Amino acid sequence: DQTYLNFTPRTEDDALLQRLASESESVALVRSLSKVEGLAALRLGYALAHPAIARELAGGLPFSGGLYISEVALAGAVAALCGRGAGRHREAVLSFYSTEQRRFSADLAALGVRFVVPSLCPYFCIRASRGALDRAVRAGAAIQCFGCVPALGQGARQDSECWAVCLVADKAANDETVEALRVALEEESQKSQFPSWMPNPMELVRPFVGS
Repeated sequence: DQTYLNFTPRTEDDALLQRLASESESVALVRSLSKVEGLAALRLGYALAHPAIARELAGGLPFSGGLYISEVALAGAVAALCGRGAGRHREAVLSFYSTEQRRFSADLAALGVRFVVPSLCPYFCIRASRGALDRAVRAGAAIQCFGCVPALGQGARQDSECWAVCLVADKAANDETVEALRVALEEESQKSQFPSWMPNPMELVRPFVGS
């Protein structure tokens, strides 16, 4: 799966995989046009594979391998991959994600979210209160939580914190995630101010707000 291939510098391993895909019937590389190329709405991708594997993959497509793809979509795919402006477009997309990730992660760090880990891809890791992250996700934040990431979570309290991945999207969507997490952290802080046996008054009042 090479969905995020263009977000990282090409390496000798990439060249080796591509050679194996063309020569071996044991390797197929699947690539997306929805990320750097920005063609998510076209729902197109492609595979690099040995001819025998390519035929088998094609035969498994809907309509017995005769899945119709519009000429407009195909023209867009070709232009995105090798058109005259393709290189400039990819550079602009990578620049946007890099700049927006720095802004986005800084906003989260300002909320007190710990261990912000940068990434070359359009997502990054954070660590925060498990309860706050769950609240933020329910509020629509573009966050995916994980119970534990051993390589990154040494010394952290597993009972109260967990790792999560923040997806970097457009500025408006990222701001919504920041706001959802800000509200969730405030609610979690208010909740922690009361003994475990005492109900949180905010939880009791919330159902009646706006009724």
